[in-house]
Amino acid sequence: MVATAALVCGVPISLVSLIDHDRQWFKANVGLPGVTETPRDVAFCAHAILDDGIFEVPDALADPRFADNPLVATAPDIRFYAGATLRLSDGAHVGTLCVIDRVPRRLSEKQREALRLLSIAAVQALESRRMARAFAASDARFRTLSEGAPFGVFATDAAGACTYTNTRWQAIYGLSDAAAMGDGWSHTLHPDDKAAVFAEWQRTAALKCAFDMEFRVRHDDGTVHHLRS
Repeated sequence: MVATAALVCGVPISLVSLIDHDRQWFKANVGLPGVTETPRDVAFCAHAILDDGIFEVPDALADPRFADNPLVATAPDIRFYAGATLRLSDGAHVGTLCVIDRVPRRLSEKQREALRLLSIAAVQALESRRMARAFAASDARFRTLSEGAPFGVFATDAAGACTYTNTRWQAIYGLSDAAAMGDGWSHTLHPDDKAAVFAEWQRTAALKCAFDMEFRVRHDDGTVHHLRS
């Protein structure tokens, strides 16, 4: 994404910069190898996140806000900066997708629009990763709690394929977790009950209501167990 921004805008440097209380750090970086963060008080992005849209500095040496900035006076010798605010779905401004050059310049309207669209894609990527981390943490908590439960816990996807069983469920059904995955769990259903179980499963899935039924399972040793689920 930063490589695309640099190419479209014709600049040597592009960053996804995230801002916290006292620093900016670079989630993605083209053109500043080895640089991972800077103090917030010298960050151009700290100005950019104050508003939505594109924050553009055509010539930092001619701008009194930045003329004495160490990022301008010394390496990386910033003269031009343009940053598109990264605004999350909850309204928080967390950083920018920015492009930087060592000579003065201005973006064309097409370049500004491209930078804006790329910033939207950057936000989508950030939020997808955040949701994935939240799901992983929630799933880990669920598994920890279910392993201590005195009853069987069984999870499926929308199609009814098994995705998880706890240890107690495995003992009740006589299956290992691996054997239960997908439609493996159904192999222990008593042949006389299987059709009715699947019919009720499909009905409750369509209505999005609780599955509540008595049926039998048969273990590999031939023993039959009566269950309510």
